[in-house]
Amino acid sequence: MTLTLNIDQGRKVFAFGETVYDIVLEDGIPVSGCAGGAMLNTSVSLGRLGIAVFLVGTVGDDLVGENIRAFLHRNHVDTTCLQVRKGKKTSLALAFLDQAKEASYQFYKDDPFPRGMTIDIPPAGPRDIFLFGSYYSIMPETSEQVRNLIRRAKSASSMIIYDPNFRTAHLSKLEELLPAVIRNISSADLVRGSADDFLNLFGSSDPDFVYNHLVDVGCKHLIYTMGGDGIYYIYPGGRKFFRTKSVKPVSTVGAGDSFNAGLISGIFAEGITGMEMIQQDPGGLSRPIKQGIEFGRRVCKSLQNYIPKSYADKITIC
Repeated sequence: MTLTLNIDQGRKVFAFGETVYDIVLEDGIPVSGCAGGAMLNTSVSLGRLGIAVFLVGTVGDDLVGENIRAFLHRNHVDTTCLQVRKGKKTSLALAFLDQAKEASYQFYKDDPFPRGMTIDIPPAGPRDIFLFGSYYSIMPETSEQVRNLIRRAKSASSMIIYDPNFRTAHLSKLEELLPAVIRNISSADLVRGSADDFLNLFGSSDPDFVYNHLVDVGCKHLIYTMGGDGIYYIYPGGRKFFRTKSVKPVSTVGAGDSFNAGLISGIFAEGITGMEMIQQDPGGLSRPIKQGIEFGRRVCKSLQNYIPKSYADKITIC
């Protein structure tokens, strides 16, 4: 079955995040390797749909980085804002799959973002979306850059979406990093995070507890994903629950990132800005959320971190 999305081709997505090379291991044996990083994964899915997307960040000037940039170009991701770090290696991420195909990570990095470094982005507008998240958005080296990009997005009235994507590997630094997470939440129009993210951050997997934390710092829209247990969308004055279809996963790496791509493309397909959607109808994200669920389900059935090209090719953008 084909899907048709009516999307204004002038709309843009700016995704700020880390570029890594993912190596997936099962029972200690490498089973796949591909370009990764949460925002890169989302960008590739959007690029495969033909949506204008800029990946904002850095990459090494090694062979891995060269291959990643070539891969991004093939998948229609704009790398104008992806700076090549001279003399630096591209970061590696080892993803160890358990029996449920959930991943635990180890990271190997070579100074991915030196303190004081800045990256500019093209002019944004009210119909655009700024997406950011993961450790890359809360480490001290990027704090000034994140604030600058958020100011640019806010001054342009772009919608700001934050995905904490807070890994267990960073729990030892929680006390140091939590103020940056809170600052990012307070800057966002919408937060999309998993139950595991919020359990790591706030010590609770109760969506009401999490939502109250968000409201306290100024964010009123939460998409709370629980894998196969469903999704809550909580907003001022209400909530909606979405069931997720059972799927036997090959890998869950990239599932949340692909959900974000489905959500964003679904917002674009509504024909109004993301901010207009949540202001005119606080519960108006239902169709984009359902599209996000479908994208995430597709990715769970493969070892790639993005929606399959064969699936993207069946979606008509007009």
